[in-house]
Amino acid sequence: MVSWRLERQAMYVLGVVAFIATLLFFYLLFSAPAPSCIDEKQNQGELGVDCGGSCSAVCRSEVAEMIPLWAQALPLGGGFYDLVAFVENPNPYFSAPRVEYHFEVFDVENHLLLERRGTTFARQNERFLILEARLPISSPPRQVFVELSVPGWERHPNREQPPLTVKNEQLTLDFKPRLSASIVSDALFDLQDVVAQAVIYTSEDNAIAVSETVVSSLRPGETRDIFFTWPEPFKEAPQICTTPLDVVLLFDRSGSMNDDTANLPQPITDAKEAATNFIDQLGSNDGVSLISFGTNATYPIDQTLTTDHDRVRNAISSIAVTPEEESGFTNIGDALMRTREEFKSSRHNLKSKKVSILLTDGRATFPNTLEGEKAAALEAENSRAENIEFFAIGLSGGVNEPFLKTVIASKPENYYHSVTTEELSGIYTKVARSICPEKTYLTKIFIRVSDVIH
Repeated sequence: MVSWRLERQAMYVLGVVAFIATLLFFYLLFSAPAPSCIDEKQNQGELGVDCGGSCSAVCRSEVAEMIPLWAQALPLGGGFYDLVAFVENPNPYFSAPRVEYHFEVFDVENHLLLERRGTTFARQNERFLILEARLPISSPPRQVFVELSVPGWERHPNREQPPLTVKNEQLTLDFKPRLSASIVSDALFDLQDVVAQAVIYTSEDNAIAVSETVVSSLRPGETRDIFFTWPEPFKEAPQICTTPLDVVLLFDRSGSMNDDTANLPQPITDAKEAATNFIDQLGSNDGVSLISFGTNATYPIDQTLTTDHDRVRNAISSIAVTPEEESGFTNIGDALMRTREEFKSSRHNLKSKKVSILLTDGRATFPNTLEGEKAAALEAENSRAENIEFFAIGLSGGVNEPFLKTVIASKPENYYHSVTTEELSGIYTKVARSICPEKTYLTKIFIRVSDVIH
């Protein structure tokens, strides 16, 4: 039996232990550090250690990498180049206060010509240029690469680009090209260090010049004029027609296109080369189709309307006069009918001008000359009712010139006569200038604001 003295000692010890435990509990309850975004632990609903969730720090798993869309070295003359990259931040809620970039420029033999490092910034969901201006490069550059890295991202779920509008863009092509425009601020607060970046394109994917200017401050409701200049005329001619085009090429592959002397190229050879050169004069967004014809037009046609001009070039290269066509007919009416069908297809861009160019070295003889010309005349009339502009090229002396000039061509000046096949390339060039008398450059201005002043 335990004595009362031992019982009291045990109760005393238990009381002391309970007192210490109580003190420790309240210490831990009120004094222990709460979970935080700097405790190097993944707690309180964080996506990673001290990032995501309730933490402002951004986890790498939350963001997509910066995307370099293209990089080029654009010549300025005198051995100087603008080094430029077009970059996209695809993240709608994350900005990068510091973007580190690294350019590498190589020549045709893959020798490194130049390296350039620097930093910029990227707002959320932004496309922008990285520009290293007027750099001396010893040899013509062949390839430009850019690497991008972001040391840290910032979370901006509700921040949008300040409302800025660019208007009144005007490109002047004097000895020194000049692009002017106006920036209008609809922001409710002052903006500082507004960066305007301009790109000049000959097509949507072919930049030929860039420039940058900075507006130190912009007040709410203020309009500010901006200017971009270049030291020399642009080396590349404009390739964008003011009106987009859909062009159907009609190509005679009847037997007479093979009838040349054995020691000279056949007419079809020069004609194919001339048609290919014509395609080179079109813009990258212009659609082209090819329909060759002899006794009948090809069906399915040689090439449906497409902006992939290499496919059309390949189709032209494949045209051949078959043995059956050596003694066949020339069915112009069938070719005109297939043209109308192609323009009615979903491949036709409704905003594009409809143009068809007929090349033939003979008369419409299917099923005979009289009926063949009647059929072709009816199809030409139907085509004009559908706003298709026709050009006609008569090759050599075997054509019915009055018929091509007044019946097939939409107007007399749309008819061209070529005595020799060597003249065809020049005629196609005249047609190209006629269907697109005014070509222009594309301009694009990007506005960047790193931060705002309230």
